[in-house]
Amino acid sequence: MRVKLVSESLFYKIALSVLILFSAESCKENDTLEEETKSEILENNTEEEREAHFFIATANISKKMVSKSQIAQQKTLQHDIKELSKRLEHQQNNIFQEITKMANKKLIIISEINAAGNDDLYKLMNAKEKNFDKLYLNDMTNALSDEITLLQTITKETADISILKLANSILPIQYEFLRETEKLKERIN
Repeated sequence: MRVKLVSESLFYKIALSVLILFSAESCKENDTLEEETKSEILENNTEEEREAHFFIATANISKKMVSKSQIAQQKTLQHDIKELSKRLEHQQNNIFQEITKMANKKLIIISEINAAGNDDLYKLMNAKEKNFDKLYLNDMTNALSDEITLLQTITKETADISILKLANSILPIQYEFLRETEKLKERIN
């Protein structure tokens, strides 16, 4: 009887040891699979994060350009600048709508436009007549350059066809606005 008990207890110890070894190996395999899955998710998130940044940054620039163009339409005395500001406002509203529509399809909500950095808007509103046109054109040149940079960057970083089409349709128009703004700046100086 004692022999049976010893062999039975030995059997259970061996069985338990084997079970623990298999469990440990299984955990290692699960950890490896989990690491690979996390890596894939992080890689996907990186592209998604870039796209989210693009949508939000472009929306911010567009809305600021719209606001500045509306101020220009009220304050400038020059017909050419007033016309440019109307066309820029229209174009930027269209860009904002397209960006928002695409972002919503990707479940990216552009809810809060950057309100903290509106010092340049206040400067523009408070600018004297003689400095206003120059300040507005400088702001538009900088904003257009920033927007062009965002568009160029996203074309290199995304594989999303709809974003690529949008960027490639907007870029030539933005370059044209940038050239026109630069010409007006030269004429005023």
